[in-house]
Amino acid sequence: MADGSAVNAPRVALAALNAMPAEGFAAALEGIFEHARWVAAGAAPARPFPSVAALHAGLMTVLRGLDEAERVRFLNLHPELSAGALPVGLTAASREEQGGAGLAETDAEELARLNAAYRSRHGIPFMICLRRHTAADVLRGFRARLGRSVEEERARAMEEVGHVSRLRLAARVEAPDAEPPRGAILLRALERAGAPFAGLRLTLQIEGTAAGEWTTDAAGRAGPLLAGEALKIGRYAILADGAALPFEVADPAADLALRLQGGAGGWRLTL
Repeated sequence: MADGSAVNAPRVALAALNAMPAEGFAAALEGIFEHARWVAAGAAPARPFPSVAALHAGLMTVLRGLDEAERVRFLNLHPELSAGALPVGLTAASREEQGGAGLAETDAEELARLNAAYRSRHGIPFMICLRRHTAADVLRGFRARLGRSVEEERARAMEEVGHVSRLRLAARVEAPDAEPPRGAILLRALERAGAPFAGLRLTLQIEGTAAGEWTTDAAGRAGPLLAGEALKIGRYAILADGAALPFEVADPAADLALRLQGGAGGWRLTL
């Protein structure tokens, strides 16, 4: 697979993909899966696909048809996570994803130990869609998943391949549904009696780092917070009147409606 295929390849319309010869279809989608043009080649006979979602489902159907040994070989085509300087052999897509994941400040020795321990136990590299998680959540997930069963982790790895490939398709294919759903954080502040609280200054923290400030309007509303940015799975907090009110994002595709309720003890956050 050409190193730049997943990042620098031109975008192609879904209708054009459907009309291409099978070899052209596979070539146009090269890099969506690491070193595995055969995935697209296997899905070509199922065309035409009416949407990018259907295209992605068709590609994943090919992978679900693999036996266990074939799945393990496929998963081992993927790179391990790196901290600091990225390995020379990464594909352009993996280089972009790992380079933007925020792992550069991670303890390289700990990450190397995790990589080795995970591969020793599960027989595959640790798989996670970096674009869907904060860097801190990537490491929490790595530590938590290390002790799970081989069966669980190999199934989870294929799920993560699905997330990665869906986002790569969004950057490659032009269609109305090319971009997968994005969630938003919406917030409303209410006084103790239930009336809207206007003028409350809020700070959003992501993994302990301030990500922006907002002020509630006359209806007590603020948001969507982080408008235009993709949510990531991880730990968040709202700072209001000196109090830190934690919450978590578990599904970056779903809207999250937060409610700040005033009371004698200060603000209380509910979902």
